[in-house]
Amino acid sequence: MKVIGITEAKGAYNSMDKAYVVIISEDELRLVANKASYSDRDRFPALTVGQEYDIAAGHHFRNEITQACKAMTEAYTKFAKVAPLAAEFAGLVVTKEDVVSEAQAA
Repeated sequence: MKVIGITEAKGAYNSMDKAYVVIISEDELRLVANKASYSDRDRFPALTVGQEYDIAAGHHFRNEITQACKAMTEAYTKFAKVAPLAAEFAGLVVTKEDVVSEAQAA
C-alpha cells in the first residue's frame, strides 16, 4: 500500500479526523480480507470506483481467531488438570470390563 495523500474526513468513517488516500493492490486487500488462498480467489468481490470496502473486517476476523485460540488454550489447561484422573477412571472401566468378561467366560 502506498499513501498518496492525507485529508480530513470529519464525522465520516467512525468520526476520524485524518483520512488517507492510498494505492493498495488487490493482493494486499485479499491478504487483509483473508481471501489470499487460491481457493478463495473467486470469492473476493470485484470493487468499483466509489465503492466502500470495510478493510477493518480483516482485523475483526483476526480478533475472532485470537479469541478462539485463547479459548482453546484455556480449555486445554483445564483438561490437562483432569487428564490424569480421566485416565485413571478409564483404566478402572477397562479393568472392570475385563473382570466381567472373565466371569462370564467361566
